[in-house]
Parts: sequence; structure tokens; C-alpha cells
Amino acid sequence: MLPFALRTFLVGLVLAASGFSVKGGEMALAAPPPAGGRVPKLIEQLGHPKFAEREAAARALLGIGLPAFGPLKAAAESPDAEVRFRAEKILTEVRQRDFQRRLQAFAANLETSDDYELPGWSEFRQLVGDTQAHRDLFVRMQTDEPRLMQALEDGPRAAGEMLNLRALQLLQPTPGGAAQSITLGTAAALLFVAGQDQAPVSDFGASGVYRICMDAVVRAELSGGPHQQALREMLSQWIGREGDSNSDYQKLTLAMQYDLKAGLAPAIQVLDQGAHPPHLRQQAMVTVAKFGDASHIPLLERFLSDETQYGTRRLDNQKVVQTEMRDVALASLVALTKQDFGDYGLGHVTAAPAFVFIPYSCGFETPEARKKALDLWQAYRTKTQAAESKTE
Repeated sequence: MLPFALRTFLVGLVLAASGFSVKGGEMALAAPPPAGGRVPKLIEQLGHPKFAEREAAARALLGIGLPAFGPLKAAAESPDAEVRFRAEKILTEVRQRDFQRRLQAFAANLETSDDYELPGWSEFRQLVGDTQAHRDLFVRMQTDEPRLMQALEDGPRAAGEMLNLRALQLLQPTPGGAAQSITLGTAAALLFVAGQDQAPVSDFGASGVYRICMDAVVRAELSGGPHQQALREMLSQWIGREGDSNSDYQKLTLAMQYDLKAGLAPAIQVLDQGAHPPHLRQQAMVTVAKFGDASHIPLLERFLSDETQYGTRRLDNQKVVQTEMRDVALASLVALTKQDFGDYGLGHVTAAPAFVFIPYSCGFETPEARKKALDLWQAYRTKTQAAESKTE
């Protein structure tokens, strides 16, 4: 590691070049140079008949920077097409330079609550915290997805629309047909915006979020990387948002994949509403089996009479089992109460560490076998409820 004095000197050089000064050991914005009366004349010169004069004026205005921002913004509405074009181009560069200046200062100055007007920082800090690691991740988000993060300044609707567009781009394969690579900054930015209340997330947007969470780089971070806590907080916020059937299935899958109890609330909501496709209902049941407790037993018991067909599976011994929704409910109850599947004639159920068990594997070969299992559950419940009554 570099000595403290040398590190301080190098940081000072970077900040000085970026429009900052260090006084009394603290970082402060350097006062912008006065523009004087040059700006109106230079803006007028942007429309000069000679190309060299127009170029010289543009360079001078770019050098003045922020003090010329207001007049340049007005010039961007000029009836002169040349003045308009050049003013817009200079404004874009001035904004970018100012953004980079603020971003560098933000990253270097941990000992301040100043957000340097970076969009989303106050919400990000409130959600995940404010350590150097958190700031490093936020800088990556701003650097890798500047347009998406900038959209937050225009409100959640604008940010959601930008998220949907960005997700659609990321879902497209590369010219060679491979999936696009995802940077950590991009993944964090999409997760962060997806979790914002009132940000409209389309099916493409939800699929994009699911896709990035299954990316190898992101999976490694979510499973134990230095930014694990921050990413898990953002993913939990997305999972907890109310959605539709398509996004709810993806959210429950992600909750179980990454062991996030935030999936319990939407799972309960799905089961309470009832009118959902079978694949979503079974995913909600398994989610409750993983994250729920004894208080959720009555919720799952509601589905013990649901005869909706779910699937067919041929076992290794060539026997065929038919799976109904009530079978998934029963297997979920057995898992929730930590009993043995074999005791209920479900020894063939395929276990899945992250997902408890594979739902289509928990059917029965005959109606008689199913009835016997349901009777066993009822006997178990009668016994446990009687024991609970004695202890009250």
C-alpha cells in the first residue's frame, strides 16, 4: 500500500484536476472561474461564418464549463441551427465533465454526508448503508449505467421505462449468439431501480432482472462476494414488490435460490389470492415450506382438496405417479413440519437443496395411496393440536 502522504498527494492531484480543492484536511468544491462578459460573445460566435471562429468559441465555452451552463442552455433553443447544435454538444460535454468531477469527489470523500447530487444515493445509502465498499459499488453503478441512474432524477416512472429498455437490450444475444456479459455495476443498477416503488417494470424488465441474477458474476457476488450484503438487500426489495404472475414466479425462484426470506410475503399473497396458474401456486407452496413456520400450516392445508392435475412422472422402477396440487401441498406440509417423506408414501420425492423438493415428483401411483397419505396427515394434525391444547 502507498504511504499516506503519497496517497494524499495523488488524491490532491486528481481532485485539483477535477475542480476540487483540499483545505484544512477537508475536501471542498473549488470556486468556478468567473465567466465575465465573455460568454454572450462566445455564444454569438458559435454562429460565425468562419469555421475556425466557431471552433474557437466552442473550445473557449467548454473551458469555462459550468459558469456558462445557463447561457448555453438558452442557446440550445436558438433559432440559428448552428448555434443550437454546438450549444447542445457543449452542454452534453459540460454535464459529463461535471458528473465525473462529482463522482470522483464522492468516491474519495467518505467522511461526509454530501451526496454531490448523484441520483439515487440517498435511497441507496438508506437501503444498504454507507461504507467504502458501498460507495465503490455505487460508483460502479453510476459508471456502468449512467443513463439508467440519471433517469432516477426524473422520477420512478422514467427510471422504470429506462430499466425496461435496458433489460430488453441485455436480453438480446451477441452477434455470435452468446449471452451478453453482465458487469457488477450494471447488475446492481438494474436491481436497485427494479426495487423502487412506483417504477413500472414490464415482463421484459422482470426477465432482465432474473437473467442478471442468474449470471455467473452476479451469482458469485450474491453467494459470498464482497458486495453480497448490498446485492441481497436490493434483490430482497425487488422480490418484495407487488407484481404479476410472471414476475412473481421469477421472484419466488430467486428467493429460494439465494435463501432470501423476502420471498415469504409474496408467496403467502399468491396463495391467499388463489386465482393463479398451477405453476405459480406450487412455487408459492414450496416457498412457504422453505421459509414458513407452524403458523402457515392452515394456509397450506387449504389446498389439500385441490385436485388440479400438475404432472406425470415415471419412476426408476417404471411405475408412473400422477401429481395433483394437493400432493404438492401435502409434500410442502411434510417438509415444513420436518417429517420424513417416506412416512407418507413419498419416498420417491426428488430433493433439491435450494428448492426443498421438485414439485412434479411428489405424486402418487394410485388414489388409494394418496388417500392413505392424506389420512396420515390428518392424524398427525389431530395429535399435534391435542398436544398444543394441553400446553396452553
